[in-house]
Amino acid sequence: MGKESFEAIKMLQRITARGYVPAAGAVSARRFGDALQQIAQLIKSDVGVEVAFAESGGWVLHVNQGGAQGQLSNRLREFDKAWLRWP
Repeated sequence: MGKESFEAIKMLQRITARGYVPAAGAVSARRFGDALQQIAQLIKSDVGVEVAFAESGGWVLHVNQGGAQGQLSNRLREFDKAWLRWP
C-alpha cells in the first residue's frame, strides 16, 4: 500500500510539473475553481480518473442565511465565480 502511494505521488508530480494550460484561455477563480482545474488536468492527463470531487465548504445555512449578503448568497457567489471563464 505504501509503495503504491509513493508511485501515485510521483505520477502526480510528473503531471503537475508539465504545467497545465486550460483550453480556450479559460481561467480559474477562487478555491473551488482551482479544484475544478486540477480535476480537468487529471482527466486530460489520461491517468484513468473514474471519480473526482471538488469541495466547497461553508454550506451550513441554518444560521445567518440572510438575503443578498447572507451566508447562502456568499456561498452561491463563490460557486458562480469558481466556474472556468473564457476571456
